[in-house]
Amino acid sequence: MTLVIAMLVLSSVFMYVMAHSLIQGHNSVAFEFSIKLKLSDFYAQSEDDQVEKYGKAHAIVMDLAEAISEQDQILQYEQTQVAFQRAESYSHQVKSNRIDLPIVRQHKALLKVVK
Repeated sequence: MTLVIAMLVLSSVFMYVMAHSLIQGHNSVAFEFSIKLKLSDFYAQSEDDQVEKYGKAHAIVMDLAEAISEQDQILQYEQTQVAFQRAESYSHQVKSNRIDLPIVRQHKALLKVVK
């Protein structure tokens, strides 16, 4: 039983060290950078704020603009593909679930003729 506990502790320490080196980026290789990018895209908290403030379509467009401005061609392609997949899923969701926008009624000014 103590062997199992020791293995769990050692494996959790190893996972912590790997996660720390992945997040800090110290002596990182391209593979680790790609994993870090995918994890940061997956757990992006700022996207939730953007979606809450401006809407999901705005967040998708902003991510696409960020992807297009990327200098590295491979990262640009990958980020563009991710944005395209998000846009496709959003389009499918909107088409399948009709969204009724509130209608703002404009009040006509009642003008009276005064002689």
